[in-house]
Amino acid sequence: MNTLHEIIKSLGLGLSRIIRYAFPGILLVIAIAADTDPVRSRFFHNTRESLGTELFTLGALFVGIAYYAMHRFLIIPFHHFVGTVILSFSERWIGRTKNRQDSLSPTRWLGHLRVPFFRRILAYNLLRGEFFDGDERNEINLRHAELGLIVVISEFLFAFAILRWSESNFQIGSPNWQFIVAATLFVLSAVAAMQQHRLECTKFKLDEQKVVDVISRLIP
Repeated sequence: MNTLHEIIKSLGLGLSRIIRYAFPGILLVIAIAADTDPVRSRFFHNTRESLGTELFTLGALFVGIAYYAMHRFLIIPFHHFVGTVILSFSERWIGRTKNRQDSLSPTRWLGHLRVPFFRRILAYNLLRGEFFDGDERNEINLRHAELGLIVVISEFLFAFAILRWSESNFQIGSPNWQFIVAATLFVLSAVAAMQQHRLECTKFKLDEQKVVDVISRLIP
């Protein structure tokens, strides 16, 4: 395991990235290991034994990296959209926050700074990386990584629910519990992520000039 530790160290992966990359691989390994089919189960165990613990673990890590890349660029934008819709609805119709300047949604507030609509997520990601310093940035990244684990679990449950549904030839009926739990986790994690975004937006507002300096290249 010393070799594996040295490889991970040489890659320069922080704690938040290790969590994000390793978790999907761990879930996949657990899912495969739990497979009751004797042929697939035997293939899995033979592969693990032939590769050895370190190489097998490293392979699971790289599978996790590949999955996380897909998760980040395909799922997270939709997840962010769901959370933004919920937050905007709560601000407009419950909190009565009509002005973008008073909003605590980062993407909505960035509209107040004249950031074009389709550049606001890019501007937010830029602020995540450059507005905060040192330990505070690491802490924020860790919080996002923790919330990301819930999203990944919901994705696996969605996949498992679709697999179970396919076994019945996609017959229309009452949804199985995996789908219900997956949908619930996805929505609740979006709400939790928006609370984290509200906290970050509060800090952005404390130094608006620094925000403008960071995102000035994105403002026409």
